Amino acid sequence: MSLRTLYAVMPALMLCGCGDDSSAAKTTPQPELGPLSAWSDPVNLGPVVNSASNESGPSISGDGLSLYFQSNRPGGFGRTDMYVTQRATVNDPWEPPKDLGPILNAAGSFFNGMPEQSPDGHSLYFCSDGPGGFGGLDLWVSHRDNVRDDFAWQAPVNLGPNVNSPVDECDPALLVDPQTGVVNLYFASLNRAGGTGDWDLFQSAQAADGRFGPSIPVSELNTATRETGPTLRRDGLEIIYTFSSSPGDAGLFILQSAMRGNTTAPWSPPVALPSNINAAGFNTRAAELSADGTTLYFVSGRPGGSGAADIWVSKRTRQ
Repeated sequence: MSLRTLYAVMPALMLCGCGDDSSAAKTTPQPELGPLSAWSDPVNLGPVVNSASNESGPSISGDGLSLYFQSNRPGGFGRTDMYVTQRATVNDPWEPPKDLGPILNAAGSFFNGMPEQSPDGHSLYFCSDGPGGFGGLDLWVSHRDNVRDDFAWQAPVNLGPNVNSPVDECDPALLVDPQTGVVNLYFASLNRAGGTGDWDLFQSAQAADGRFGPSIPVSELNTATRETGPTLRRDGLEIIYTFSSSPGDAGLFILQSAMRGNTTAPWSPPVALPSNINAAGFNTRAAELSADGTTLYFVSGRPGGSGAADIWVSKRTRQ
C-alpha cells in the first residue's frame, strides 16, 4: 500500500490508545497565562545546534527537552532533513543534533521539514514532497508510543485531501482548543483555492473519527503577499506567524502577532514583533512558542550566527 493511500487508515493511528497523557492533553483545563512582559533580546543557540548551513522550523517538546528542526547540512537523506537536539534539563546545554532517519526523511532530492510536535508528544506533523503525496509539498503525520524516545517514530501517514491539494502545504501548527478539546491544525498553502494570494494561512479541525475536516482560510490574516509559519499560544488567543509585504521570496520576512478574545473570535489586526526580534534588514521567520508561551524560538540570518539562517531564542515572563 502506498503512502498516498495510507491516509485512509489515519483515524486508527490518530485514535490509538496512547496512554493517559494523550487523554489528559485534550481534557485538562489550562491555567490562564496572564499578562506577559516584552520579549528579551534573542540569543543564538550556538554552533552545537546551528551550522554553516541553513536551519529552520524549530519545534520544542512540551517538557522543553527536545528541539526538532530542519537543516540542509551535509549528511542528510534528502535535500533537507529533520533533526532533533536534546538536553537533560531546561538548564542544561543542547547536545549535538541527530538526524531523525530515513523513516521520516525521504531519501533523494526531497524536502523534509517544518516539524511540529503534538501537545501530547505522540504525533509529529511535518511537510515533505516525498513519494505518495497529492502534489508538491504535503502534510504528513507520524506516531510513536513512547514520548521519551525521539527515534521511535513510525512510518508517516499523509493527512489526505481535506488538508493536502495539488499545490504546496507546509508549516503545520497544532492547537488543542482549551474550551472544546478539538484539535485544530493551522498550516500554510501556496496559491490554494480560497486563499488571497501567494502563501496563505489555513485551518482544519479534527473530527471525532480522527480525520481532519475541510480546510478554511484564516481570512482576517491573509493578504495578497505571503503568510507562513504559524505558531499559537496554548490558550489559542495569540498567534505569531511569518509575513512578507512582497509576493515570492523577494521581500523581507518578519514576524507578526495577532490576538483574539476567545477561540471562536476573529483575529485582531496583526502587529509586527519588536525590533529586537525583527532585526532591521534581516529575514526573521519560522517562529515556535513554548507550551507556556514564555519562550520563542525563531530563525534569522542576522549577524552573530553560524550560517545563513540560524535558530535563536527569546524569553518573556508572566507579570
